[in-house]
Amino acid sequence: MFATWVWQMFQWGSNSVLERLGLAFLIFLGFYLLKKIYTRYVFNLITRVCKKASTSLYSRIAIAFKKPVEYLFLILGIYAALTYLTVEPSRGSLLLALLRSAVIILVAWGLYDLVDEKLLLSDEFQEKLNVDGILIHFFSKII
Repeated sequence: MFATWVWQMFQWGSNSVLERLGLAFLIFLGFYLLKKIYTRYVFNLITRVCKKASTSLYSRIAIAFKKPVEYLFLILGIYAALTYLTVEPSRGSLLLALLRSAVIILVAWGLYDLVDEKLLLSDEFQEKLNVDGILIHFFSKII
């Protein structure tokens, strides 16, 4: 039994183990290259367009979500490669649940980076509440 498995692993064609692993790695590598293209070209284009806008909010949003979007490409690559490798439907639903959780974490990460103490609590609001400046950073991250 083990000998036939080893023989099938090194035999090309008909969905051998090495062939499936190699294709899964190529799928992941494709998403990794998409991440590099996004970082180099698309993000630079987005930041140039946002700098021409009248407010700095758009550029702050772009900067805050840069890293989460980069990791989104990697997570999608891992998801696509593992989906290609899995055969059982129960594992597919587990992968989908993990993907959804990862997307929620990435959105939360981007929103956390977007929040700034000056954005939420202006100087006027700070004076009105009579809050110490040290607590502003703490409260802004909690909100």
